[in-house]
Amino acid sequence: MKPVSLRALLVALAIPTFGPAQAAVPDDGLLRTIDLTEIGYPSGLEFEKLSGEAVAFFPVGAREAIEGMTLRLDLVHGQTVSVATHLKVLVNDAIAHSEALPADRGRSTIVLDLPPEAARDGFVKIGLSYAGASSDSVCFDERSSGDFLRILPSSSLALALDRAALDTIDRVAQVMPPAKILAAAEDVPADRALPFALRAAALFDAEYGLVSIGASGQDDADGWDSMSFSLGATGTGAGDEAGSVALSGAAEPGLVFGSDDPELGLAFAASQWRGLGGAEGGATRIAAPLNGTRDAVTFSALGAPQMQQMVIGSSTFEFGFAADDFATGRLPTGVELLVGAARSPEGHGVTVSAYLNGALLGSRPLDADEPVWMQFAIPRGLVGRDNQMRILVQRQAEGGNCLFKPQGYPAQILPQSRFVLGDAPEAAGDFFLMRQAFSRGVELVAGPEAEIGTYLPWLLPVAGTLLPETADVTMPGADLAAEEADATRPFLYVGRTAPEGATPGLRFDQGRVEIRDAAGEMLYSGATMDEATVVQIVEVGDRPGIWLRPGTGPAPRPTRETPLLLDRGDLAVIDEDGLALVASTRRGDLVDIAYPDRLDVMQVFARYRPWIIGAAWLALTLVVVRSLQGMYRRSRAGKDG
Repeated sequence: MKPVSLRALLVALAIPTFGPAQAAVPDDGLLRTIDLTEIGYPSGLEFEKLSGEAVAFFPVGAREAIEGMTLRLDLVHGQTVSVATHLKVLVNDAIAHSEALPADRGRSTIVLDLPPEAARDGFVKIGLSYAGASSDSVCFDERSSGDFLRILPSSSLALALDRAALDTIDRVAQVMPPAKILAAAEDVPADRALPFALRAAALFDAEYGLVSIGASGQDDADGWDSMSFSLGATGTGAGDEAGSVALSGAAEPGLVFGSDDPELGLAFAASQWRGLGGAEGGATRIAAPLNGTRDAVTFSALGAPQMQQMVIGSSTFEFGFAADDFATGRLPTGVELLVGAARSPEGHGVTVSAYLNGALLGSRPLDADEPVWMQFAIPRGLVGRDNQMRILVQRQAEGGNCLFKPQGYPAQILPQSRFVLGDAPEAAGDFFLMRQAFSRGVELVAGPEAEIGTYLPWLLPVAGTLLPETADVTMPGADLAAEEADATRPFLYVGRTAPEGATPGLRFDQGRVEIRDAAGEMLYSGATMDEATVVQIVEVGDRPGIWLRPGTGPAPRPTRETPLLLDRGDLAVIDEDGLALVASTRRGDLVDIAYPDRLDVMQVFARYRPWIIGAAWLALTLVVVRSLQGMYRRSRAGKDG
């Protein structure tokens, strides 16, 4: 059955494409280009002070499907004094190339052809080692060289793939492009298509503009840059009771999803268990939510990398985690580090400093022969949607009076290190807490006048930023206050009017709306307010949810450079360029919301505040004068008597 757009009137969202490297591709093959941005280095890699190392893992899939690989590194380098620098490139820990970086050339490119055998366990490990020196003197201060090397984010690994060898779901999913194009058969009902689209948005980064509706443009000559996800009207043959998925069989690889729960097939295609399927497979259920009774979560459970380095002067250990990595209603209130570090020959230890999201949690000295536990409290409000843990280990460098260079000694943050958990604030307070609450599932509800299908360009990026990957999406009905409604599941309401029973912080039933900043400057008013898309947290009874009110203007078009990320606050205004305003209506006074067409006591006071205050002072003055006159008369009368 030929797939078509979910709604013919929708226009595909913008998809960023890259193509810096080239590889020889046979007539029946595919060219797949993977750059540093795609694997988590949007700014590339940087080195300075005549030293630095980094490792990048490029996903290349099954070796049997690879016919050739080309690595391209785009370099920018410089220095202020004469130093000799070079870059070593290692493939799977073996030196493959060494390149001098002359001072008279500020830009250069390294191109290496790699054999298919370089693929190991679905990845190619590329190591980069930057080094340099000024002379034979070990007393040279590397800070004086002013040197740097930047590996640009356009650096990439190009794969020449054998189309015929991409014959299983796992092989296709390992190398599929990040951009996903959704399509559905004409007779697919909305209660199947919409949960499928929202689950795809959550799983495949729609907040970065990587999930769209419409034609994929796969006839372009620039290579395989988008992946087709088609929703069939019936099961794929892998079992209609499961979330079934199968290969599409098109000229370029794609996946077809079937059954009554196609979103389960999406979860299967994105999971580590997809290797159990061949050309078709399926999932039968969604994993249970995270255990909310745990009091701590280890770094290893959060997927932190191995954190061990040789420390000469200072070394930094970093890893990221998200709020929805923890059970609903739980957030870190402290961190306990298990740190081990070797002493220097002089018997000196190290100093360990812990940072979370750039804020210093504390610092501790370490002068022990064995690993030591260190506890740091995390202030309330510091944890957000996406978080960065950074641990700085410092020691006093010890040299040999210019006879030998300072020596590094090992330090390690052990994987048993953990976050101590406590109760999180109410989910209705911030967007990132709502994202965590949505891990219990989400009910998609349409307003009385809304055709949700027509709002997909607005809904997909919002779903991508607010729904965790594990969110189960259902469409039970339109009455959020009904007795049979599941009050344990937050809702996502789409419509131009507010959900019945909700009192939103920004209302549209009170006439014209004005939003001003703290200085009184107008931000939105009248037509500009109506054109903008508004996302806000609302409550129906004790049940929190999100109200998405699409604007009359263009839908947002997020990209990797300008993603649509909702973190703190409970009110967001979105336009075509992305996030225009985020504020909290429950705390702070950064914005003032007014309804000029509605006159109540508070608005009258706000509008005529100077006059009211002046009149009050005048009235108070008259009262005081009158009282003083009465006292004066009584005093005179007493004297006369």
